[in-house]
Amino acid sequence: MKKSIKKTIKFKQTCNLSYEKSNTNSADMQLKDINGYSWVKMSNKDKNDVVNLVLYTWKEANIKLKVNAEWFIQNLEAYYGEDYTNNGKLIETMSMLAAGGDKFIK
Repeated sequence: MKKSIKKTIKFKQTCNLSYEKSNTNSADMQLKDINGYSWVKMSNKDKNDVVNLVLYTWKEANIKLKVNAEWFIQNLEAYYGEDYTNNGKLIETMSMLAAGGDKFIK
């Protein structure tokens, strides 16, 4: 029997976001498509929700961190906002911030 976990977040103005993990490791492409342009348009609640969703996917993959969602939100707020940074994908940017700040637990 296939075990499946599904989480869905609906953003007011930006997009519908969902992540689904199953035995086939499929994930909705929308999470992977979020970038800085999407980020700056999100409400604070949506930012919190999307960061927590990324952290949830990392936890499911047994990736451990020294920091919480608030740390990521503060650093993403500082990072995004300019054309040269807004092209960066959210998941890649979060990975870069965590690796550069030595926030992964080995």
